[in-house]
Order: sequence, then structure tokens, then C-alpha cells
Amino acid sequence: MKPELNKKTKGFEEVLEDCGGFGKFQFIVLVALLLPEIPAAFVAFAPVFVGRSIANWSCVVDGNGTVDEVFTGAMCDCPGTLLLSDESSIVAEWGLVCQHSWVSDFITSVQMLGMLIGSLFSSQISDWYGRKWVYIGVCGLMAFGQGLSSLAPNPVVYAVARFFAGAGISGFMGMSTIYPLEFMTPNYRLLIGSVGPWGEGIMLFALLAYYVAPWRSLLFYSALPFIFVIVVVPFIPESPRYLLRQGRVEEAVQVVRKIQSVNHGRNHHHDLITFQTLDAISREEAALSGSGSNGRFSYVDFFRDAQLRRKTLLLMGIWFSWSIVYFGISYNIKNLRGDAYLNVALMGLSDALGYPAALLINNKLGRRKSLVIFMSLGACFLVLLAGLELSFGTLMDPGFVAFLTLSGKFGVAGARSAARMLTGESFPTSIRTMGYGISGVTAGVGGIFSPQIAYFGALWWGPLPFVTFAVISVGGSLLSLLLPETAGKLLSVESSGLIAGGTKKGGGHDKKKNYKSTSCC
Repeated sequence: MKPELNKKTKGFEEVLEDCGGFGKFQFIVLVALLLPEIPAAFVAFAPVFVGRSIANWSCVVDGNGTVDEVFTGAMCDCPGTLLLSDESSIVAEWGLVCQHSWVSDFITSVQMLGMLIGSLFSSQISDWYGRKWVYIGVCGLMAFGQGLSSLAPNPVVYAVARFFAGAGISGFMGMSTIYPLEFMTPNYRLLIGSVGPWGEGIMLFALLAYYVAPWRSLLFYSALPFIFVIVVVPFIPESPRYLLRQGRVEEAVQVVRKIQSVNHGRNHHHDLITFQTLDAISREEAALSGSGSNGRFSYVDFFRDAQLRRKTLLLMGIWFSWSIVYFGISYNIKNLRGDAYLNVALMGLSDALGYPAALLINNKLGRRKSLVIFMSLGACFLVLLAGLELSFGTLMDPGFVAFLTLSGKFGVAGARSAARMLTGESFPTSIRTMGYGISGVTAGVGGIFSPQIAYFGALWWGPLPFVTFAVISVGGSLLSLLLPETAGKLLSVESSGLIAGGTKKGGGHDKKKNYKSTSCC
């Protein structure tokens, strides 16, 4: 007989309400943990400028270094030697043109491979050892990858550096969602996916790239803001939900009392937030989950339980579609006509507007419908752009092309907020970041393919990226309708047998005992 949660036991959401609900402490946590999205955006979109194509080149036609001023053909038709003097990209410095033109986009795919690997490892370590130091670690990994990139002597070392940077990016995406999420009450959780300065970071990166042309200097300076993480984040406490799940009740009590003191919670509830209250929550959850504080969950276990397997596969499909569309549009921006700096700044603006726009409908319509609406909106603009590209080609105004592209990205940016919340709220505390991580594996896979789609579009057929992204966008978003709605719901804990793989002692699958939401952690 599976134990039921004692109705007299306080749920952790009630404890947070007793501490003032969403107060000064939660505001500080949001600012401290989401502000590093600015340098994270620098790292993620470095390939847009660092890997851009050559604008200025010359053709040397003899051994004396004489420049042929008459030659007006394509770069790769130069009958002599290409002279690349521009220092603003790796393409210029290492001669990644013509037969080597694939290298730049391939390195971007290596960065995305790092995102795939980082998503797995950072999330599992976080569920085993805590949110706080993993958050600091992934920020340090981004800074290391960006700094090493600025010192790379050749494309191989640069690719290795981008791999580390990508691993940090994906780890940060998961931790910047899960870590603050566990301090929030249900009605305020959507802020995490809607108010982060990711778009503002992209705009600032465009401004920085405009004034700092040498690519090595650009990468070095863009790594410096991570100093903020080292200075500020150590003062943010560990997630109290994680501490309770691990049976570290005394530490959880200290965190909760700190929240209450900062928020100036109602004094007549102060004596209710005691060791006994939190210990009861911890014990109830341990009894409900049927596991001790040292229970370890592996990624294989996500596919043993039928309900968990279905949920995981659906979320993986959603993140694959979102990633391939979002990063595909982003990395295709360098192929658009017009001013590259302005295009990237407008790309950041589309993110800066898209994320807060999710606030308007995320709670009212729910995570699933919001996801479908935003992804479909993006697809509409992309289909329109593909049709105009087929009809008018290079006759289209570059500004209008950029407008349609960035309008499509606005929709995909809004969808990220709904996808983050749907994922974070769909898994119980003990495996929440692992759930986010395994869902993010396909985001890494999508990211690997997205630069190649952009590359082949530039090489073969201009509308190819837009058609591909539109189809994937709609198809992926519809998967969300097969998941249960999570908006406004209490965060869940796993039921008896989940840690053991969702099986009965005798090996049979117990469908009735697999997954139950409660008011606990």
C-alpha cells in the first residue's frame, strides 16, 4: 500500500507563502541567477561574428605580391593567391574559404555537440550534488571556453574551446531555470522564462562587436562579465527543495529562515516554520517516493517507467524542434543581406520582446497552448519568407527580409519561455535537472544540424532553411498537446518505485503506482 501525503503536513509552497510568497528574496535570486544570461548570450552567439564571411579580399597573381586590380570575379575563381587581411574573423585569419568554407560552420556544430554533452552531465551532477555549485561551475566552463577560444592558435584548438563553451551554455540553460524555479511559488514561476536578459545580451554583443573588431579581443572581453558570478552567486543559498529531498533538514531550515528574514514574512507564522515542519515534509516525501536520501537515478531509468518514458520522449521532441529552429535562424543571420551588426542587434530585440510576451498568455492559456501559438507564429513568418524568396529572390529588400526573419524568431523566442516552464514543472524534485538535461540532449542534436542547414541554404537553395524550420516548428510544438498542463500546479515528487525504475519487486510494471503529483517538493 503506497503511503499518501498527510493532509495535515504543510506543503513546501505553503512554507514559501508563510515566508512572504514572492518577496525581496525571490527578486534578488532572480536578478542574481538570470543576469549571467548576458555573458551567456555572448558565448552562444560568438560564431555569428567570429565565423562570419570575408568582406574584403584581394587576388595576388604573381610571386612578387602584385595585386590584380582588374580581377573582378568570385573569390574562389582567383587565378593566383587570395590575400585576406581582415582580422575580424577566424575565416580571415585561418583562410577558411572556398574548399575550406565548411570549417567555420562545422566548428559551430562542435559547439552544439558540447551543448549535448554538457546538458547530460551538468544536470545529473546537479541532482546528485546540488544546484548552487553546478551553476557556478557551468558559468566557469563558459568563461574558460570563451577565454581559450581567444588564444587558439589554429582551428583545432578553437574547436575544442568551443566544445567546452557549448557544454557550459547548455548546463547554464538548465541551471538558470531549475535553480531559481525551486524558490518560487506556482504563480510566479513563469517569470523565470520571461524576464531573463538573454535578448539584451545579444544586443550588447552586437554593440561590443561593432567597437571591438579583432575577434580575439572580442572573445576575451566577452568572457570578463562572468566575474559577476564568482562574486555574487556564492552568497545565494542552496535550493531548499533539493536539501529536503536529500534529507538535509537543518540546512533547509537555515535557508527558509533566511528567506523569511529577507522577505519580512508575517510574524505570526514564524513559529510554524520550524525544524519539525520541514522534517515532516522531508519524511513524507521520502515515504511517498519509497527511496532514501541517497537514492540515485540514472538516465536509463527515464525509459523504464512507461509514463516517464512517454513524457521524456515528448519533451525531447519539443526541445529538438525548438533548438533547430532557434539556432538555425540565429546562425543563418550572417547570411542575410544588410548590416551584420544591425541584424544581430535586431535579433536580440526579437528575443528581448519575445520572452516577456510570454507573460501575457503563459498562465492564462497554459504552457502547452502558449508553446503552440508562439511556434506557429514563427512558422507563419518563415513560410512567408520562403515563398517571397522563391518569387523574388535577390530583388527583395534586405530590410524586409530581416524583418520577416526576426519576426519568426520573435515567435520562437516566446516559445522558449513556455518550453522551459513545461519541462521544469513536469519532473519531480529528485530528477528535475536530470529531466531538463535529458530533454536538452535533443536540443543539442538540433543545434548540431542547424548550422549545417543554414550552410546548405547559402550553398544550394536560399529558401531551404526557412521551409525546414517552419515545418519542424509546427510539428514539434504540437507534441506539447500530448503532455499534461503544468501551469499553476504544485511541483511534484516521484511515486513509489520510480527510483527503482518503476517496477515491482517481482519485475512486473506497476502502472497504478508510477507517478503522482503532491504538494511537496
